Amino acid sequence: MHRRISTVLGALALTIPLCACGGNTTPQPGSSGADLSSSSGGRPCTEIGCDNGVRIDFSYRDPGDYVFEVTVDGTKVTCKATLPLPQQPPDACDGPGVLLGLVGSMLPADQQSIGGLILSATTARSISVHAMRGSTVLGDKTFAPPYVTRPGPNGPGCEPSACTLARVTFP
Repeated sequence: MHRRISTVLGALALTIPLCACGGNTTPQPGSSGADLSSSSGGRPCTEIGCDNGVRIDFSYRDPGDYVFEVTVDGTKVTCKATLPLPQQPPDACDGPGVLLGLVGSMLPADQQSIGGLILSATTARSISVHAMRGSTVLGDKTFAPPYVTRPGPNGPGCEPSACTLARVTFP
């Protein structure tokens, strides 16, 4: 049985196919079984992906103009957003590999928030974040990402073979 779970992070929608396999890999009626693949001599593999990179957790809800300056190994990216959010928020960051979580753009203003940064880098050694709302400094933090590598979600012999993620709280 396959289902799709969608998580909306502002204007970004991430869709991850999941296979609810309880040991029975026989395709269900009406299913082609095409989402099962084998990379280990006939062993079925699901298509669950990894959550790789760096997650910087925070949540801001107060109305105003926010600026986040993110420096990854010397390369600076600036992310900007205003609460309340427009219904169709533009890309908040001016460089690749950094996403600012804009949460609830279709909800009433009092239920919206700016909820974290996601960096696709898994090799960054130094990350600095400087955050402001208007002229108020919300925080400054420099850290070496505490990466943790775990086996991939689909089991031995299936891709991805490993997932690498660092998670920190800001400020």
